[in-house]
Amino acid sequence: MPPHAIDRGIVLDAARAVVLERGVRGAGIELIAPRAGVSRATVYRTIGGRYELVQALLLEEATALLAAVATTINRATTPFDVVRGGVTAALEIIDDRPLLRRLATTDLDHMLTHLTTQARELITAVVEMLTPILEAARLRGALPRSTDVAFLSEELIRHV
Repeated sequence: MPPHAIDRGIVLDAARAVVLERGVRGAGIELIAPRAGVSRATVYRTIGGRYELVQALLLEEATALLAAVATTINRATTPFDVVRGGVTAALEIIDDRPLLRRLATTDLDHMLTHLTTQARELITAVVEMLTPILEAARLRGALPRSTDVAFLSEELIRHV
C-alpha cells in the first residue's frame, strides 16, 4: 500500500477521534496531526484543511450509511417502502454512528454549509452511490419504470 494511502487512513481516524471529542470547530489540524503521528504538512498534503477533512469524513460515513440503506431498499416491494425504508434506515444509522449523530446534533450549526451551499461534491458522490441501489429497485418493480432514479437519489439525500 502506498504511504499516501496509509497516511490518509491514519489521518481520517485521528480526525474522527478529535471531532468526536471536540466537535468540528475544535478539530484543528494542530490537534489531528499529532494524534495521527504525522506532521501538519502530511495532513494538508494527504487530505487538506479542516473543510476537506470534514468532507472526507462525511463521505466515509455516507458510504457506511448507504450500505445499510441498500439492505433496506433491496427488501422493498413498493415505492412507499423504498422511500420510507430508505429514509428510516438513514435516520437510524445517523443515530447509531457516533460521528454522524454528533454532526447532526451538537455540531449541526457548523455542518449546515457542508450539507447545503458547499455540498455539491459530497452530494454528487453520494448520488453516484445511491443511484444504482434505486435503479435495482426500479428494475425489480419496486419503483415505477418511469422513475428518474438520479433525481430521486438527490432528493432523498437532500431530505435526509
